[in-house]
Amino acid sequence: MSDISTSSTFSGVTKIKTTDRVLGGDLGVINIQAQQLANRDKYLLDALLAMSEPYYTVKVSTNNKLTLPSEFSSPNYQFSIQSRGTWMEPQTNHHMYVNSYMLEMRVNARLSTTVNMLCNYVDDAVYVYLDGVLIPNGSQASLFNNATPKVFAINMTTGGHLIQIVKNNNGGGASYVSLHGDIIGPTVTFVRPYTLDF
Repeated sequence: MSDISTSSTFSGVTKIKTTDRVLGGDLGVINIQAQQLANRDKYLLDALLAMSEPYYTVKVSTNNKLTLPSEFSSPNYQFSIQSRGTWMEPQTNHHMYVNSYMLEMRVNARLSTTVNMLCNYVDDAVYVYLDGVLIPNGSQASLFNNATPKVFAINMTTGGHLIQIVKNNNGGGASYVSLHGDIIGPTVTFVRPYTLDF
């Protein structure tokens, strides 16, 4: 069978007539229905995935000093939480927030886009990565113990991207972060972190 077509090519399923010669191959009558049904399934899958709400995958480590996404390859636990980009951690000095955690979201930019995020407050440190590269915040490479609101930019070229936000509590004690802004918008769509193969 030939490759599954994009959803925009699905228009119906051909009925095989009693006068049709049964021929194989990509364009053979015997394979047309199967191809069209596969295209329909892809069309329905694309429609279903487009309806899903965007979310962060959250990976948590009991080590409170992590700064790199690669350090979360074996998290102590993980979960997902719906968000278009904003993340507010409750101020606390217990549970997961005294550890390190990473927020991860896959997106697709239809055009080159800049998303501005506001870090309203952070205690202790936040590191923002785009496709594995640390995003600088002016002269700072990280947002660290910062009570003054600061804006940082996520500059995306056309295509798929991975946004990773690492938060740690390397100083111990109370921990808090408040990030505001929509990553998902008119030119940036959410991409589920898995694919289905046919």
